[in-house]
Parts: sequence; structure tokens; C-alpha cells
Amino acid sequence: MSAPLSAFVTKPDWITAQRARGRKASIIQLTGNSTWLRQPVAWDATMRVSSLKQRQAAKAGLIDSADIVTGFRVNNAMARSWTFIGSKGSDLIDFQANAGAITKRSQSVINFGNDTARDRFFFTNNTKTHGPFNHMQRYVIRNFGREDVVTLRNIGRSFGYNDLVSYGNGVMGFRGVDPTKLRVVPISGL
Repeated sequence: MSAPLSAFVTKPDWITAQRARGRKASIIQLTGNSTWLRQPVAWDATMRVSSLKQRQAAKAGLIDSADIVTGFRVNNAMARSWTFIGSKGSDLIDFQANAGAITKRSQSVINFGNDTARDRFFFTNNTKTHGPFNHMQRYVIRNFGREDVVTLRNIGRSFGYNDLVSYGNGVMGFRGVDPTKLRVVPISGL
């Protein structure tokens, strides 16, 4: 493999990055320590997937398919903000049981890219003490299209484009989800 993982993600040293095994090798798993407690949260992460042209070149055998990244899974890591830069291909971002954002000022921006491919966002963290959205603070999903899916495992629901509701002033989201926790910006013109 020629492309280092640092070409796809910026993170602190205590977060490990490795490729998932088997057929999910195009997914990068970001993992903190055994628990995110007592870890600093005043840091920002940027995650970038391979472009559609790179994916097509790998499929044609022009570049090594091991250099392709199509998504990220995050566990045992809290940050001030996460930035996910998607592509025109199908992208995945999965915040697992012990991952999220704790912030009062920064936004976590999940940009799926202006495309017609199916992009997926998962959020799992559910603290028993503080409720299902305590670690989902100020998330914004940009370029949400008709094919895209948001799955909030913390409340056991999935949402698509037809589930969007307007809160006024250009703010959109999903019924039952606080817009200060998760806002959605659809692809322009849809």
C-alpha cells in the first residue's frame, strides 16, 4: 500500500487509525483508548475519503485498490469537532458506542458531497445518565440527497430525504431530533 493513512485523517497521537479487515478494508477504524474518559476533548479531526475518480481507477486496475478509503468508523473517542469530507461516490461515517462530539461552540460537519450516490451516517452513543443525544452536539450534515440515509441507533430510527422537516430560517432536521444536536442541509435544488 503506497498511501499512508495520514493522507486521509488528521488526529491526535492517542487515536489509532487502521484499516478494517476483510471486505471492509476500504474503511478506516479510528479508536481511542479503552475508554474516552480522562482523554482530552479539545481537539478536532478531519476525515477525507478517496475521490470517485480514484475509486474508478482502482476498479480499472490503474491504481492499487488498497489505497482507496470509502468511510470511517470511530470508537472510544470524543472530540470538539469532526469534519468529514465526502466524495461523489458512496461514503460511510459511523460513530460507534463510545464516540461523539462534546462542544458548545464548534460544529461537526459531515459533508456528503453533491452527488447521487448513497451516503450513510450512523450514530450509536447513548449515555444512560444524560440521554441519547448528550454526545451528539452541533452536528451538521451537508449535501444530504434523496439516496442518503441517517441511522440514529441511539434512538432506534433511520431517516431518509422524505423525513426532513423545516424548523424555519433555513434550518432542517428530522422529527424527534433536537435541531441543536443535528441539522441537515439538503443538496441545493432538491
